[in-house]
Amino acid sequence: MKQFRLALAVMLLAGMFICPLHATGYAEDGQDGYYAGENGRYSFELTEGNYCYWYQDEKRFAGKYEACEDGFDLNLIGSGYTKDTSFHASTQEDGSLKVCGGLVDGELFSKAEKPQEIMDVDQLWAKRIRHSRKSSGKISLTEMVLLDRDDVRITATKYSANGNDEEVRLLLENDGDQQVTIRTTSVLFNGKAADIFCYSSLAPHETKKETLWINAAMLEALNIEKIEEITMMFSLETPDETVFVSDAVPIPVQDSRNRVPVLIPIGKNVVRTDKLGIELIGYENTGYSIDLYYRVRNDAENEFAVRTSKTSINGEAGSDYAINQDIAGSSDMLYRANFYKADYSSTGKLKSLEFDLLLEPAYNKTFIKFEKISMEFEQDGQLCGFEFNVDLNEDSDFWQDNFAEYDESGKA
Repeated sequence: MKQFRLALAVMLLAGMFICPLHATGYAEDGQDGYYAGENGRYSFELTEGNYCYWYQDEKRFAGKYEACEDGFDLNLIGSGYTKDTSFHASTQEDGSLKVCGGLVDGELFSKAEKPQEIMDVDQLWAKRIRHSRKSSGKISLTEMVLLDRDDVRITATKYSANGNDEEVRLLLENDGDQQVTIRTTSVLFNGKAADIFCYSSLAPHETKKETLWINAAMLEALNIEKIEEITMMFSLETPDETVFVSDAVPIPVQDSRNRVPVLIPIGKNVVRTDKLGIELIGYENTGYSIDLYYRVRNDAENEFAVRTSKTSINGEAGSDYAINQDIAGSSDMLYRANFYKADYSSTGKLKSLEFDLLLEPAYNKTFIKFEKISMEFEQDGQLCGFEFNVDLNEDSDFWQDNFAEYDESGKA
């Protein structure tokens, strides 16, 4: 067993405080706005896109709302405090809302001007929320047939972008007499591979439109400023289990986008050898989760799995399997891990992120185990402390067969 550590710098960040609230009038018309409860402990906000934000006991929880005939239905994403995650707000004659359900059953909420303390919390929280800033410019692709075989055709028709959202539109056509399943097997941007997946099942003589979603953080993690071409490969599978994998087809892209950086860099290698490398590229705080982008290079022919079994965000329990990825042999790809709190509450400012990491082949023992990978962050989200402990099982058959040249000097 080998153990090594990197220096750890710790910075404690100030908490977020919510002060008693008072209804002071609200300048805007319409349903969007901030609503304060009479007792000052609870408040909520309705925003564009039918999103709602619930403030309770110095915490903020996100959800969705729907307008109905007599008010609104608010559905939170499991706060862990409210007992109920759904509330109904009935509109009263004076314009206030009477909330039914949970701990606030029967309480009145008036439309209010948002207090400065809440505004400060929101501004800090929103700095690293996806799409809080918008990219500019245009992007398009040359329409191209990517596959045409056995009455099945796949065509890339459009590349569209709205703010930091980007997507490739695909037209799938099945003119044959049997059902077919289509999957992406490889997607490369300027020759760099990313874990982007598209799946669709087509009935006989069915046509579908599908979308390949691409986010700004992923392109930034790949160090791509302008897309020159996208290369795709697909697999076709029929009910008799006949499988065909298409050729790699490059699609020319015309890209004048000026993308706004959203990724906060980490840039730490936890494994670095001649045949195996794992690098933590950076992360994005979406407000609901921490999306961690990491690259795995596996030059061996055999595959293995990378997974977590315990995680922590800001000292609170997180999702167990934030990472649960099969790594193919002879591959070098960017992946995204999704860390979120066990109670599904918002992440707020990221102060710390901690998780274990297990590398193990199928039906075999773990050959590398990180007991703890720990990161601490400054108030602006930048990494200020990094530490990990690793146990290497050099005697395992999988290690000896694939990575026996592991050099401790390469670990950083």
